[in-house]
Amino acid sequence: MALDPDYYKEEESPRIHRMHVDHCLDYLRQTVQCHSDLTPMVFSWSDDAGRVIADWKEPHTCRNFNRVRSWAEDHFRP
Repeated sequence: MALDPDYYKEEESPRIHRMHVDHCLDYLRQTVQCHSDLTPMVFSWSDDAGRVIADWKEPHTCRNFNRVRSWAEDHFRP
């Protein structure tokens, strides 16, 4: 399984392919559960739309990826 099958030509049996997909989806599930974003999402009524809509402008607090990368580089052991 690959996003670019022309470049990654390795073929998998249907069983291995299913295991691979299950593994990838479970890894994404774990990431979402472990790093959940608790930023409130505000919904309000829109007279123009005639329904409730989400306000996508809420700021999110993200990890400082430069610090994460720096830590990884400082602790890398060849």
